[in-house]
Amino acid sequence: MISAVFLISLGYLASCNAGIVAFTAEDKQALVDAHNEWRKDAGATAMAKIKWNDKLAQFAESTALGCKFGHSQGERGKDAGFDYVGENLFAGSGKPSMKEIVDSWGGEKKDYDLATGQCSASMCGHYTQVAWWKTTDVGCGMAQCDNIEGFQAGYIVYCNYGPGGNVNDWKPFEQGDAGSKCQEKFKVAKDANGLCDGVTGQSAFNGPTADQPAEQQQDGQQGGQQGDQQGDQQGDQQGDQQGDQQQGQQGGNGGEDPFANWNPFANWHPFDTRALALDLPCPEWDGKTRSTVC
Repeated sequence: MISAVFLISLGYLASCNAGIVAFTAEDKQALVDAHNEWRKDAGATAMAKIKWNDKLAQFAESTALGCKFGHSQGERGKDAGFDYVGENLFAGSGKPSMKEIVDSWGGEKKDYDLATGQCSASMCGHYTQVAWWKTTDVGCGMAQCDNIEGFQAGYIVYCNYGPGGNVNDWKPFEQGDAGSKCQEKFKVAKDANGLCDGVTGQSAFNGPTADQPAEQQQDGQQGGQQGDQQGDQQGDQQGDQQGDQQQGQQGGNGGEDPFANWNPFANWHPFDTRALALDLPCPEWDGKTRSTVC
């Protein structure tokens, strides 16, 4: 059983020969297109059209060179300008196509229930990151390794996402008339596929009114109860205190958004794809499968 956590010694690093597999312009576009295909299929009321980001790609390449089948540690992609960066990874013995990489993550959609936010399999976090509505940028890196965590030669791919998704208890998107809320949420128009085109400058942490479904947004606008409930669920005392303050000061503002400038998660790190992977064992390495992900 491959462990999702592996401590790399200097000796291991010295014994691992790796080289970056450079992406052509066509490869980059194929990765972007594959992501946007899954995002289009979500049928979301507001889903940012994703685009390539060279800084995220540089970080992904540097991580891939480690030939470690596990998520990166620390503040990934910090210089890309996002408050939080998400990550998906792929490994296999044969060189994959760009579509094959993304489809290995998007294929988890069949196991994910949007209504309940529950996953019927061991992993759905790769799909929810691919389809996270506020993610605007992706950058990926591939390395060819002679030894991936001591198992065999193969290829490893990392994709980093800004802003990252998979914030605990928040759904990846709101389903409905595709693109019907692009103006409301992003102030941009929808494209022919129902994706919000030209979205920039998004934060992963804009409060529940930005990321929760419409019915939960209404609850928040009617006195701030949703903010208090989320603060309690996360065990975040600061969020709860701020929610009480907002409820007292702005709870009676009628049509005004009581959470416009509120961030209950200021000191809280989200439950991201990395955390999901570390909570579960990786699948057995069969020496052939190109879509081995965890």
